[in-house]
Amino acid sequence: MKRLILFCSIFLAVITFFCAAPTKAFAQTQTENIDIFLVIDTEYIKDKYGPGGTIYNPKGIDHNSQYTIASSKYVIGGQGTADLVIKANPRDTLTFNSISTAANSDDAVGIYGIEYRAQSNCFGYGPSIELMTPPVQNILESIDLDGSYLPHKASSLNSQLNGRKGVECYAMKIVLFSFNGEDWQPYGYYYWATPAIVVE
Repeated sequence: MKRLILFCSIFLAVITFFCAAPTKAFAQTQTENIDIFLVIDTEYIKDKYGPGGTIYNPKGIDHNSQYTIASSKYVIGGQGTADLVIKANPRDTLTFNSISTAANSDDAVGIYGIEYRAQSNCFGYGPSIELMTPPVQNILESIDLDGSYLPHKASSLNSQLNGRKGVECYAMKIVLFSFNGEDWQPYGYYYWATPAIVVE
């Protein structure tokens, strides 16, 4: 009788382990997509910095024209500012979207790059290390209300985290577009540093 009880106990323990293990493994591999939205005051940038910069050498700008937001459950600090700090899991994907304060009507803005910034202390979370993989740009065709083709109105950047834990400070690179009466032309290329992501 004791042997039967012992066998049943072991059998139940084994069944419980194999039933629970996939659930635990699945929970560990679950990932989320975190949307980050940038609203840019293009008039401020144009008035203060004017045109210029290149795609490979953008102009540095201050932090007075950028309003960056994400869902509050991911935000550690800086909601609605240029210095947004968010938290994520090691395999989450970040999606960066951008629009001008004029809703991309008179002026338009697109985010075209994210650059790792080495810092010894990133927002008090320790040294900055590379956590994001090179971003992939997604450009969706879109038609403006007046019928003009404006691909950058529906552009975004995706970057999956590389599985490491820590903190990364980074720079955001944006391009401003202006409408010259006939079509849209790049007005200038700009960047600012540093928002941050904390991976736990």
